[in-house]
Amino acid sequence: MSRTLTTDPLAHMMMFVAAEMNDPGGNIMGLNAETRSFIVYDPVSHEHTNSFTLAQPRSGKSFNSKITRIIPVHLKHPDDDVITIDPEGEYVTPTEYLSGQVIRIAENSGDYINPLDISLAYGSDDPETKSSPVPAKVSFIQSLVRMMASSVNDAQANVLDAAAAYAYNRYLDDPRPENLPTLQDIYDFLMSEQGSDMRDARDLAKLIRRYVTGTLSLFNHPTNVDLQSNLVCFDLHELSSELKPLALLIILDHIWVRVSANRRAGRRTWLVIDEFQLLLDSPYARSQIDRFFTRGGKWDFYINAITQNLSRVLNSEETRYMFQNSPFVTVLQQTSDLLPDFQELFNLSESQTKVLATAHPGEGLYVFKNRVVPFRLPRSTRRSARRSTTSARPAPPISSAGWRGRCRRRPTSIRSTSRKMPRHRPRGPRREEIGRSVPSPGR
Repeated sequence: MSRTLTTDPLAHMMMFVAAEMNDPGGNIMGLNAETRSFIVYDPVSHEHTNSFTLAQPRSGKSFNSKITRIIPVHLKHPDDDVITIDPEGEYVTPTEYLSGQVIRIAENSGDYINPLDISLAYGSDDPETKSSPVPAKVSFIQSLVRMMASSVNDAQANVLDAAAAYAYNRYLDDPRPENLPTLQDIYDFLMSEQGSDMRDARDLAKLIRRYVTGTLSLFNHPTNVDLQSNLVCFDLHELSSELKPLALLIILDHIWVRVSANRRAGRRTWLVIDEFQLLLDSPYARSQIDRFFTRGGKWDFYINAITQNLSRVLNSEETRYMFQNSPFVTVLQQTSDLLPDFQELFNLSESQTKVLATAHPGEGLYVFKNRVVPFRLPRSTRRSARRSTTSARPAPPISSAGWRGRCRRRPTSIRSTSRKMPRHRPRGPRREEIGRSVPSPGR
């Protein structure tokens, strides 16, 4: 007996049969717009760990990630690490309400991340094997310095390799956080180098001096923020454009340090990257994020990349592979000129394409392998999505039992809106307005 079609694709050809998504024990992702049933998705139960969110500006993409990713994952898996890269400061409020750690990366913030932080599992290609972390970290330092300096020749790269390896000697002898080196240690080695490499070492030290002792020395400090928190938001919205590419590379490397340490401890790591297209400007950042998408499943690493620019994702072979390696895609409102591209990419029907053209904030399509499920968030959350996308101030957080358990007290705005409000009655014009608009008969 042979079958041309299996049950799942055959169901999509039946009349009046709607696609459903109902993973036991998963996260509620909204309501099915066709059947009004809950959409339940559990990333942990599936083989692939990568996902994308595609949407136009002000269509509710960051709000969707908060409601369906960050908040439910943190409440359901409190021992897992949930990390957000936040270029626009949109995730600070929910992180603070959930007692998480907001790390403000800016020249005057006082929050510091040491780019030379490392874990003993950092250099492993496989989470079950042990290897020296230093060679992989030295490769990262090479990329870091090449972003700082306009050009690095082969002789300077050799000197830098020796300086980076030397800087970790004390930590390898006694692996305590206080023994981790900083950029200052590499700079001091370059300034003290003698012999035939002295000139190359001095030239390289001059190239990175402003990042060590100058005005851009933000990353020449030991880490001073709570990295043990299992909910972390990297807020970059106050960082200067000159330092942002460097900061993104350092944050990505720091995340991999956590992923490698978490895998050994048996914890999952969840990452939400907003404005994903910003990472595509740097070849070093692209290489790092490609490593995430390629090896994430083996390391219990779940990634959600959010972007408004599909063409930039598909134009590069490297990023196109990342997209193809992400079977779960959230698609929100799209402009009319992009609809044919989405229709061809996901093989959408006319009615499904119309959903993207007419979607309001909090509405769209979930595409999971060969299933396309139109969704909408509950009405109250859709109103919050509109507020968060049309105002500069973030919308107040959604109240739930999980939130109350983690906050000292519920915000005043939530307490006031949770009471039953009186029915609105239309009111006529005010008396003073009548006096102004209607002349007195005696005049």
